[in-house]
Amino acid sequence: MIAYTQGSGNILSQLLGVSNTVGSLIFTIPAIIVVWFGLKATGIAEKFVSTGMIVLILVLILCSFLSSKSNVSQAIYTNWTYAVPVFNVVIFSYIAQYAVPELARGLRHDASKLPKAVTVGMVITGILLALVPLAVISLTGPDNVTQVATLAWGQALGTWAFYVANLFALCAMMTSYWAVGGSMLTNIVDMFKCKSEHDFKTRLISIICVVLPPFILAYSGLVSFVDAIYLAGTFGGVIMSILPALNAQRCPQKR
Repeated sequence: MIAYTQGSGNILSQLLGVSNTVGSLIFTIPAIIVVWFGLKATGIAEKFVSTGMIVLILVLILCSFLSSKSNVSQAIYTNWTYAVPVFNVVIFSYIAQYAVPELARGLRHDASKLPKAVTVGMVITGILLALVPLAVISLTGPDNVTQVATLAWGQALGTWAFYVANLFALCAMMTSYWAVGGSMLTNIVDMFKCKSEHDFKTRLISIICVVLPPFILAYSGLVSFVDAIYLAGTFGGVIMSILPALNAQRCPQKR
């Protein structure tokens, strides 16, 4: 959540000429409104935004590889010195366990679709996670990639691509924010055994707990965009690889 808050602020600062803090507010307010309305609203919003994202990203990738500035040799650049440091970021990008409880809620009427939904989603994510950095690095080279890569990507392709690439990045952050924010909200309600997630007071307090700490940390100067992703990938990856095994041991075996 820190990364999404700070990254969105950086992008909107570049696009609108506002401060990073104001940019984060412009992003966070509509994002949290969708989370407030619950799983159904989030699902509908994600369906439309995700479709638009796929169209945008395919256009950008195609234009990147067809551009006269593209250099495929840069795309296959290898430096194993960075393999371990970047591994945490890769884990962060590919972690999706936090969305499974929300998927299970949405598919409780037909649980058999859950494994397929998770598998298809992860395959699509994996393909995009491979194509996007290949396209960016082929244009900019490994030494000119910015922390929010779409900033350098758009600058390399031209003005139109600058806006399209960063619109895609904002959409990606928004959909992730919805998924993580919604999951955090219901987790707070469950962990503290609150009255109900639909109770106004409970929901308001939970929303504040979801939004405020990441916002404060994002602009405290203690955590940068990449640091937030790095730490989330490190600890989140470890925790999410251990908890399912512990839960499986606690669950009674079917006979």
